Amino acid sequence: MVLGGAAPNLGGAEVLRPEINDHIRARYLGEADRATYLIRPDQVVAARWVDVDAAAIEAAAQALWKG
Repeated sequence: MVLGGAAPNLGGAEVLRPEINDHIRARYLGEADRATYLIRPDQVVAARWVDVDAAAIEAAAQALWKG
């Protein structure tokens, strides 16, 4: 999920870009002006970044499957 920024090119990953309203801003952005979240298939937040690149997202996603 990408809020207030551009998503790195991740190939086949689904990218959600919800409209930023007061609720989204308070719950997911806080004081940041942008954020990228990695959300597991069971809808648990696995990682959050303010600045991120595709390699960091890929590494975090791979780590999810190694557990």
